[in-house]
Amino acid sequence: MSGAELFVIFLGGVGGYCIVLTLMSRGKGKGEGKSQGEGGPQAGGAVDDTHHAGAEGTEPAACDRVLGIDAQAGPEQVHAAYARLIARYAPEQLALLDAPARAQAEQEARWIGEAYREAMRRRGVRA
Repeated sequence: MSGAELFVIFLGGVGGYCIVLTLMSRGKGKGEGKSQGEGGPQAGGAVDDTHHAGAEGTEPAACDRVLGIDAQAGPEQVHAAYARLIARYAPEQLALLDAPARAQAEQEARWIGEAYREAMRRRGVRA
């Protein structure tokens, strides 16, 4: 197994762990250490936009959390974060994965794409 294959497998495992952790944490109430609306994309690919990052001191929107950006990030920073994340899901890398891992990676790529479109929409830019 090449180093690139091991890297892709590692990224898939970490990504899967993060998704499962996010989905499991949704069942927790406000008093259990998680803020309302915290987490990643919704199951089924919809981005949770219950929080809008408008006022200072508020939580960033879910799309910003998925992309790993600050609520005040500009369109250029949104695009750079998207490009960095989506590069992990290039077709040539996905081809090395088995079917279940590839399906999971494709779903994660869809979530990243949705988060990107939502983040750009919130910034008044058509993506």
